[in-house]
Amino acid sequence: MALRGHAGAVRRVVISPDGRDVLTASDDGGVQIWDMDIGDCVMQLRRPPPPGAPPVPLTALAVSPDGGAAITGDEAGTICWWELQGGTLMRSFPAHAGRINALAVDPLGGRCVSASSDGTAKAWAVLDGRLQWTMAGHGRTGATGAVRRHTRAHTARPSPTAAPAPRPCGPALLARSCGVCLCACVRVILPAGEAAGL
Repeated sequence: MALRGHAGAVRRVVISPDGRDVLTASDDGGVQIWDMDIGDCVMQLRRPPPPGAPPVPLTALAVSPDGGAAITGDEAGTICWWELQGGTLMRSFPAHAGRINALAVDPLGGRCVSASSDGTAKAWAVLDGRLQWTMAGHGRTGATGAVRRHTRAHTARPSPTAAPAPRPCGPALLARSCGVCLCACVRVILPAGEAAGL
């Protein structure tokens, strides 16, 4: 089954927690929600660009554990919260000074973590969009994952378990695992061979 409908490259794909829908985010600035059984687009989410401006490409996508909300991140560093029952944009705000590369929602659905090309990872309260903490321990570019010795933010994945005691992070290390509750670097992952990452 091929899902066709975006006017730009599809950058992210997420399957809903119940397995019934596929969500796709695209360079055309929109999210399309597809019924897995019939392959049809059943909903579109799109934040209109300013008059005369092109759409801002979407670069990150996540779905809440209950399947009731989608979170998008874009090339300009903006996060949008969408209510999926009716496709309503609940809130939109500038979150980062660079492209958002990844989004993840914690297993309880109360917190969303974003990772950006601006070198930071940030945790946001899902209820009101309030910034809870910022991690900026990755130097100029920043990473929560590293591939082929590059340090760019690729993956944000909150740990479902309690974190161990914080340890210092050395400047030459590429990937870090950060405790969401402690807001401290709790594990450093060294590169092994040509590729290393989370």
